[in-house]
Amino acid sequence: MGKNSLIKSTAKKKKTAGKSKTTEPVTAEKPMPKPETPPGPTVADEKKPDAKKPDAKKPDVKKQDVKKQDKSVPPPVEKPAPSSASGEKPAIEKEPPGEKSEPEPQVTITYEAPSEPATADPVDKIMLIAAGAILFLFILVIGASVSNTSRYYIKKKPVGVEIWQGKFAPLGEKKVIDLPDVTVPAGKKTVFTQNDVYPLIFSHYLNKADALLTRPGIPDYESIKAYLTRAQDYAVNAELAAAASKRLVAIDFNNLLYRASIVGGRQTVKDLEKALDYLAEASQLKLNANQLDQVTLQRKIFQEMLAKLRKAEATTE
Repeated sequence: MGKNSLIKSTAKKKKTAGKSKTTEPVTAEKPMPKPETPPGPTVADEKKPDAKKPDAKKPDVKKQDVKKQDKSVPPPVEKPAPSSASGEKPAIEKEPPGEKSEPEPQVTITYEAPSEPATADPVDKIMLIAAGAILFLFILVIGASVSNTSRYYIKKKPVGVEIWQGKFAPLGEKKVIDLPDVTVPAGKKTVFTQNDVYPLIFSHYLNKADALLTRPGIPDYESIKAYLTRAQDYAVNAELAAAASKRLVAIDFNNLLYRASIVGGRQTVKDLEKALDYLAEASQLKLNANQLDQVTLQRKIFQEMLAKLRKAEATTE
């Protein structure tokens, strides 16, 4: 039974196959060609995958990833290797930033334990206090010494007075000058200032210059000028300074006028020319109107005398 059933089934299959071969479809028009599509996977293909022929429809994931990476990262440019014949050293290629990150050095911070403050030595404190006390005393001594030098004393004598000044020390005095031609100022002051004493010394030197000027004989103009110059050192105001300067101008004027008269009195061409030089020097001083008139008159006299002498010399030749 089993064999007969198998034979019948196979015979039926052969008949159906024959019918399908003989029947051909009759079409009036040819159908439009459809776009070719890859054949879908059959059941047999799913069951028996062909290892040699990969599926065309199945996307290759690795290739797609590589393409994406190619788009995002540009391909590396190969640099030509340096030729050995050129003799140049190959350039060291620097790694582009961001490719390799060096490990950051680890920094460790250590803190020392606070040391105990050193206790001050009592001997050092005593020395500091002693040094401060000495400095304070030194400042006091300097201040007292400066104050003492600004003190002046006038001591009466049988003739005139003596001027004393405090030393550069807390105590003590020293003698400055004798003023035989000066009297003690009125009043009950015992300590005087510089403004009280200096006018007395100024008057003393001025009186000595006047005494030399009025002495009979030829005046000692150099000594007179020396006294007037010393008097200027004690001029405490502009009025006294102007008085001393006026006296000095008068001394220079009288000295030059005296020399011109002595030399011009010889009545020679050379001496008269020298006398005119003295008068020219005198005219450069700060003279008043009366002194200028004296210089002008004396110059006129000497010029007339010089002209006569030159005329006489010309006629004799």
